[in-house]
Amino acid sequence: MGEKLYYVVKTIGIILTAAALFVCIFSGYLFYCNKSGMDVPALGPFQMYVVLSDSMYPVMRTDDAIVVRQKEAADLKEGDIITFYAFESDIIITHRIVGVNQNGNQYEFNTKGDNNNTPDKFVTPEGRVIGKYEFKIPQFGGLLTKASEKPLFIAIPVIVLVIIQVLLGQAEEMLNPKKRKEDKVNEKGEESDGSEND
Repeated sequence: MGEKLYYVVKTIGIILTAAALFVCIFSGYLFYCNKSGMDVPALGPFQMYVVLSDSMYPVMRTDDAIVVRQKEAADLKEGDIITFYAFESDIIITHRIVGVNQNGNQYEFNTKGDNNNTPDKFVTPEGRVIGKYEFKIPQFGGLLTKASEKPLFIAIPVIVLVIIQVLLGQAEEMLNPKKRKEDKVNEKGEESDGSEND
């Protein structure tokens, strides 16, 4: 049981260390993007956005982080949730497709927020579609926003992770099967030395 617990603690420690490194690197990258005016960070066909309203509640809420994947217009259908540039503006919206129109080889999409009473008053051509919604990370967007504006904000959870890591390291050392065997051998050696002196 002790050996299994040791490996569980060791695994948790590795995961937390990786998480702390990821948070530090990612928050630094977001801060750099924010200061340099770079576009939203992308990883291949994926991009991450922060939800700024409850127009798609309950699917997503304000401060959720959503991951969007680039898709061909022909692959999008009614019922899909897409992220796009609003009509003649740089405002980015994520709404559900409620209608698809094909004009020659070009597609246009009618959209609506699940929490809105009426559809959007404009049609979105395929050229203004950024991608299809894949999944969300609840409330992670608020953390990303703060990290991109004030990277020191991220120091608090990182410090907590480091403290937990130190405690786990101590627990790992105590549970280490090799160390426990060595301690037992040392204890027996000390006992035998003591018996000889008597």
